[in-house]
Amino acid sequence: MTSAQGDRKTVPLGRFHAIEPQVGRPLYLLASDAILDVLEDASAEIGDRLPPTRMLGDRMGVSLVTMHRALQELANRGVIERGQGRGTYVSSPASAFGLLRRIAITFQPDASWSDPYHSNLLEGISSGAVENGIEIVIAHSRPGVWRRCDAVIHINPSSTQMTEIARLSKEGELSAAIGQPEHLVLGATHENLHSIDCDNRMMGQMAVEELAKAGHRRIGYIGSDDDTSNSRHRLEGFKDCLQDMDSQVECVFELLGKGWHLSESEHAKLVTAFARTSAPTAIFAAGYYLALDAYSAVRAAGKRVPSDIAVIGVDDPPSAAVLSPPLTTFRQPLVAMGRTAISLAIQLHEQRSDNIVSTILPPVMIPRTSHY
Repeated sequence: MTSAQGDRKTVPLGRFHAIEPQVGRPLYLLASDAILDVLEDASAEIGDRLPPTRMLGDRMGVSLVTMHRALQELANRGVIERGQGRGTYVSSPASAFGLLRRIAITFQPDASWSDPYHSNLLEGISSGAVENGIEIVIAHSRPGVWRRCDAVIHINPSSTQMTEIARLSKEGELSAAIGQPEHLVLGATHENLHSIDCDNRMMGQMAVEELAKAGHRRIGYIGSDDDTSNSRHRLEGFKDCLQDMDSQVECVFELLGKGWHLSESEHAKLVTAFARTSAPTAIFAAGYYLALDAYSAVRAAGKRVPSDIAVIGVDDPPSAAVLSPPLTTFRQPLVAMGRTAISLAIQLHEQRSDNIVSTILPPVMIPRTSHY
């Protein structure tokens, strides 16, 4: 079928079908995705014309307003051009329709978007997405919401969650439900999933080395006993370095809380340990809020940082520099990690390889006066 404008052809109306509503997914986005699928299947070319908007809406079972929004969504992505009195035309070649255009991101249920860790990761994700014309969908942990996304970035999932995602992906259950998007984890690592993370083992190793260099021989560790690779790898790095030092430095205290902030009973246990004459002279607190707990416990035990007990932490929000004393800590390249996640998602979408890609970025130690 040829339009009145030169040799432009119209994509047949019969190729379009009614769409099924999905919980948590706006109808106009379902319609825009369905149209995009038709254009790709029809190998539509630049200049090809779409059927009139009202006819499309009737055919696909949506209102005229919803169809206008769906077409505007495609226009915003550069797939089509619209003009009053001219109709709607394809503006990108069919070969471009397969480009990554929508990414879902998931968080832990108790994650706070405003905390320094998540907000910096989101800043990197957002800037990378804007530069590449990618839409970001906040999907939490519901696979049904991931439908029609080209990739899913799981932020700081637990080890149990990662194992389940890897299992479902391998067995085809997850990919069948969400159209085979690429899955990658950010702020965590798993041997069977693409990942971007900071080198958490290196943090534990560097903390021991720095405290030993400052003259400490009796040190302690405060961390989290949660089910994340971050917690596990920081403790592994800490212990590996102690073993390499061949008893020159020993760990005389270890406290693993249930989260990234100590409970009242855990804090009381820390105060009791610090008040003893056998207390460690230095602590590696494997999280920023754990470092704040260490500061509080040192004061409650009637001692001072760093003259009695030195402290090294993890993460470097603005408040770390104005603590008394300013906190020596490890800065994770969180914004860079977020941007890398977008770049990796694009790479995986374009290349479709079975090889697992793991990108580990190094932390940066910010030396201040809390550890010497």
